[in-house]
Amino acid sequence: MFIYLDQNVLGDLYDKEYHLVKNDGNEWVYSPEHLNEIHRGGRTEILDVLRGLNARLIFCPTSDAGLINDNLKVSVYEEPHAVYTRYLEHRNFSLIDTSIFNPILAAFLATKKMTTFHLTLMTFPGWPQI
Repeated sequence: MFIYLDQNVLGDLYDKEYHLVKNDGNEWVYSPEHLNEIHRGGRTEILDVLRGLNARLIFCPTSDAGLINDNLKVSVYEEPHAVYTRYLEHRNFSLIDTSIFNPILAAFLATKKMTTFHLTLMTFPGWPQI
């Protein structure tokens, strides 16, 4: 089973608010949105937590036309600091200035289509192999 932890939970794990018990058969995953939140909040120590969990990146692949489907993919394990470095290198390709979003605008645009589009922006050549 894949388990997706919220950014706040990862922060609490780093701060040692509580500990996770490893369970055979469970795998930890994180998304490009975690990378966005790490960048916005400056909490790169979250990458250490992801490394400790052997967490893998989950993402939405796109077609050549930039369209996505409902098939989420889980990458092979890659050290989270390396994934984050690649994320920073590719941030300049983003077509949206995320600093313009405020809570009201974010709530207004919080549709499946907008979320999907945001994930599409995170799938560039050189992202993890499946």
